[in-house]
Amino acid sequence: MGLIKDLARRAAARVARRVAQKELFERPGERDRAAPLPTSPDPNPTPRRAAPVETPTFPDDPSLAELVTPVGRCRVVSLEGLLTAVRPQGRPLILHHWATWCEPCEEELPRIEGLGRALSERADLLGISWDLFEDSDDEEAVAKKVEAFAAQLGLSWDNVLVSAPPEQLFEALGLDHQKIPQTVVLGADGQVLHHARGPMDEAQISRVYALLTGS
Repeated sequence: MGLIKDLARRAAARVARRVAQKELFERPGERDRAAPLPTSPDPNPTPRRAAPVETPTFPDDPSLAELVTPVGRCRVVSLEGLLTAVRPQGRPLILHHWATWCEPCEEELPRIEGLGRALSERADLLGISWDLFEDSDDEEAVAKKVEAFAAQLGLSWDNVLVSAPPEQLFEALGLDHQKIPQTVVLGADGQVLHHARGPMDEAQISRVYALLTGS
């Protein structure tokens, strides 16, 4: 009787060790693959129709529309290229002078963006960045910095960087105010309709909107 108990204890110990080593559990890949069940051919098979491909739709959410709005580009232009860029193309043109290092500009930019969106069917908007006046070492790097800054603020309009001294810019555009921000509104014929020398508040933004819409 003592021998039987001793054998039972040894067997129990072996089982316990195997459980501890997880040898009693199936490991991935251990089981042989089962052969597929035999099938009989259907004498009258019914052709399967492909499931219709649904066109994805987006919710009517203004916040989503803002996410997919293309971010404006920033180009480096010569003085001659600037004069070409500021020529209206058959409708009014808003020229906004600003820079990434200008704190009043940063505060005003969302209002300028709102004005541009509200007038998108009636007028064009172009930013003229003065960033090269402070950092002219690498023009392309500065352009990328302006683009990144504009993207962070959600600006959708294009900008130009002028590779010319500030005095030449002021003279070429006839600017009597040499500080930023400032905004010049041109009619379709190129005539100056409005010149804001400094940041525009909501009331001034509304006046520009009324000026270009006739409301």
